[in-house]
Amino acid sequence: MKVIVLQSYTDKNTGLSFNEGAKVEYADDRAKELAEKGFVKLTEKAVTVAKAEKKVATSKKATTTKKK
Repeated sequence: MKVIVLQSYTDKNTGLSFNEGAKVEYADDRAKELAEKGFVKLTEKAVTVAKAEKKVATSKKATTTKKK
């Protein structure tokens, strides 16, 4: 999830410092946590991605023919 830094801070998980106005991408849960504390502003909504359906290969049955 993309966010914009509102207040300069050092991320406790990564140890990286971010200045006000920087654009950063975080995991959804981490971005929400920082937004609740007032450090960042969310710039996009979290989107749930539908899981792709698995295609099952169909097996072809071999037909046997009797030879005369």
